[in-house]
Amino acid sequence: MRNASHGTVRNVNLHGGLGVHVRGVSHIFDGLQVIQQADLQVEPGGFLAIVGDSGGGKTTLLRLIGGLLAPTRGEIVFTASGEMNAGESARGTSSQSTQAVAQTSSISFCFQEGRLLPWRNVLDNVALPLELNGVLAHERRAAAREMLAKMQLSDSENKMPAQLSGGMRMRVAMARALVTRPKLLLLDEPFGALDEVTRLALDEELRQLWLDTGTTAILVTHSIQEAVSLAQQVVVMRGKPGRTMQSIAIDLPKDAAHRTNMQFVSLCERVYQQMTLQSKEVARVAQ
Repeated sequence: MRNASHGTVRNVNLHGGLGVHVRGVSHIFDGLQVIQQADLQVEPGGFLAIVGDSGGGKTTLLRLIGGLLAPTRGEIVFTASGEMNAGESARGTSSQSTQAVAQTSSISFCFQEGRLLPWRNVLDNVALPLELNGVLAHERRAAAREMLAKMQLSDSENKMPAQLSGGMRMRVAMARALVTRPKLLLLDEPFGALDEVTRLALDEELRQLWLDTGTTAILVTHSIQEAVSLAQQVVVMRGKPGRTMQSIAIDLPKDAAHRTNMQFVSLCERVYQQMTLQSKEVARVAQ
């Protein structure tokens, strides 16, 4: 079913990572066009990063994918490995599809602020999504403890958020985002407020968690180096309204020294060149 004034979000039954295909999506907010004809695709279990200008629509696009906003035009198609073709998937309005996805705990967000509840300790913060889904207390706490162990936070489960460093708060936020075993993890500049040493350490932890869980990840970041280091492909958003440029494939071995080799530097340069295109070139490259 298509609403005459809105775009479409379609989803299928979910097993493993969740694939996302954004097709010609535009979004108007309070009479202002924020995104124009955005296109991107990430396969189930893939890792895609979005970089670009401040105010260029990156976070809005992430919220559209996560169902927090409805596209004005275009469609967002969710697919799962081994499931039906996208053209055969169920059609519906954004709100209907979002509700169906939420019921399977398939999408999780991780924001820059962390957004931990200050009156709950670490264990109860991580267990919160399972509590909201009606999981029994002993089961949700066991799952939360397991995820805290993965994040090296087992010794902090009884601490309150105010007792944690910025890096530890982000570890807790990531544990909370992953405790439901989501099919799609949406990350909005999660490490942007951290110092560089902590950020590099959390980048590596995030990459390892992505490999271990098999979830699909979409990361919004202002850091070209972070995008190239973590993702399998990078999409640049430029202009106002924001347009998506041609995807850049990141074919780079992710070993301990990959940030220092010439292939990494060359890929960062390609992303930088797209980010610094003049306005006329942006329109041409986006076509």
